[in-house]
Amino acid sequence: MHLSFRVLPTQTMSTWLETCCAMVERRLPERINALDEDDRPEQPWWKCKKWAFHILIRTFERHGAPANLPKGQPPERIEFANFYLKAFSGKVITLVFGILEAYRQKIYVSPRIVQLSLNYLRESVRHAFSWKIMQNNVVILIQDIIYPLLCINDDDIELFNDEPVEFVRARLDILDEYVSPVSAAELFLSEAVAKRKDVLMKTVSFLGTIIHNDTILPKQKDGVLHMLGVIGNVLIKKKAFTNQLENMIVQYLFPELQSPTAFLRARACYALRNFSKLEYTISDNSVRCLTYLINCLCNDTSLPVKVEAAMALNLFMSDSDTGEKGKAIIIPHLQLIVMRIIEIIRQTEIDDVMIVLQKIVGLFDQELQPIAVQMTRQLVDFFKHVVCSENAPTDESKAEERTVAAMGVLNTLDTIVSCMGEKPE
Repeated sequence: MHLSFRVLPTQTMSTWLETCCAMVERRLPERINALDEDDRPEQPWWKCKKWAFHILIRTFERHGAPANLPKGQPPERIEFANFYLKAFSGKVITLVFGILEAYRQKIYVSPRIVQLSLNYLRESVRHAFSWKIMQNNVVILIQDIIYPLLCINDDDIELFNDEPVEFVRARLDILDEYVSPVSAAELFLSEAVAKRKDVLMKTVSFLGTIIHNDTILPKQKDGVLHMLGVIGNVLIKKKAFTNQLENMIVQYLFPELQSPTAFLRARACYALRNFSKLEYTISDNSVRCLTYLINCLCNDTSLPVKVEAAMALNLFMSDSDTGEKGKAIIIPHLQLIVMRIIEIIRQTEIDDVMIVLQKIVGLFDQELQPIAVQMTRQLVDFFKHVVCSENAPTDESKAEERTVAAMGVLNTLDTIVSCMGEKPE
């Protein structure tokens, strides 16, 4: 959004923003709420609210926060930023909390509006002025909005069990970040715990209360593990938590890697990703961590578990961090690991998993020489399958995904040739 504040003075912009706020606040006709939930988001009323939110968020991000403005801005831009922060940030935050309170009370709010509401609050966390307005409501927000959103729901469980390939693709869809309330909840939580120390402390305390409940359900436990994964990269940097993290991982994550519930095994693998840089004080715990992940990748029967394990291993494997002990654990299983990853690639056609294979080839080129030809042959066969016209999907987005998958295969083949091409074996 590019605005000239000489053409659109503050008073004119104020009128437009008031109109957007009125649209966001406006009650919907009863006939809209009488429709099936799947049909409601497509109604013009919800779409008007969506675009009003877009305008408010974009105005706040680009023009409404003095801290976001580059140096050397003209006076009218600085004037508008100060005006917006004081005149509108509080008003919009109040509107947002009103919407989320309705959602909390099980009143229907379209998923897109929930997502945009959380995006506005995420931007608000970054600024001291707006943070003061919202901080008293953050604990309730995390407990009653963020946490339930991050718990797996019945639809996801059904997709996980019945259509695992679609489940994996949905979870790794990069566009999901721009439309999904779950992604918005992840981004808000990550921003809040990183920027506001007291939010991190209260979140950890809340998670402790849930996890110590003897009657905790698998879906609730999934939410706890999900939140741990989201805040893990912040926890690992805080000295106040460093000494507790190893025990927490051993006590709460390791058991779930062997859980009889498949979606909990997958979530535990996901949660471990952001703890990959943790230095274990007990070396046996580091060994156990890698062993569990390898087992999930190589021996699990659930595709989503295998994918999450592969992506977690990707972060645990590096020539500096894994060390010789880590490599000693991986090498005996290396050929099986590679074959399992190629199987996943063929099943899902996902580029994210291709990157894991490229990294393994780069790190273990010597050890992979015996199966280099076999790997190459399988990848070439997969490439032919992807680009073959008779297999081409009619859906444009699917075609784009296949193009990305084909490029990923070529990059992987290039890595194999670069690492193995000069070796006479």
